[in-house]
Order: sequence, then structure tokens, then C-alpha cells
Amino acid sequence: MTISSRALQGARLVRAVTLGAVLALLVGLVALRAFEEAYGREVTRVVTQADVMGLPLARAIDRQEGLGRSCGEEPVLTDVVLYQPLDSEDVVVVTFDEALSRATAGAGWIRRYCR
Repeated sequence: MTISSRALQGARLVRAVTLGAVLALLVGLVALRAFEEAYGREVTRVVTQADVMGLPLARAIDRQEGLGRSCGEEPVLTDVVLYQPLDSEDVVVVTFDEALSRATAGAGWIRRYCR
């Protein structure tokens, strides 16, 4: 091997390393730009749940308020809970314990707490 052939091998090595570094830098910049595009902008909120106040629930709330109770969505320990079974649109009045056990079993959901 001569000096010129070693110099050529060294030059090829430097060229290959430089080219690899430039390509890696370009890939990194493209990835960074894509990340900024996807995660840097503000997300607009979309309402995905319609108003759940149906006629049976409104009637049940009116009946309870007619008895002097006030009904709300915030969980409170009370003896009167408005509960809706999954297979029915009717809203029934149950005790807190009963509503909790039914809702935990997945048979329906608690609609309002009345006190």
C-alpha cells in the first residue's frame, strides 16, 4: 500500500462519515418538524355527548322537587337516587346502596342525587 492509497481510503472514510452525519441530521430535523406540526398546535374541543336530560329524567326530577328535594349531578350520600337501567328509558327512584350496587354491576347508571 502506498501513501496515496491510504490517503484515498481516509478521504473516502471522511466523506462517508460526513454524508452519514448530514443524513442523520436531516432525518432528525424532519422528525422534529413533524412532531411540532402534530403536537405544537392547539386542539379544538368537540362535544361528543349530547344533552342527556330526557323526558323521563325531567319528570323524575320534577316529582322529587315537588316533594321538596333538590336534585343534582354531584355525588352526595342520600336516600333518594334517580337511577336508569340500561334496557329502559324509565328513571326509577332507588336508595343510595341499591343504586351503587346496580351501577357497579353495570346494569345502568345513576342519573341524579336528590336530597
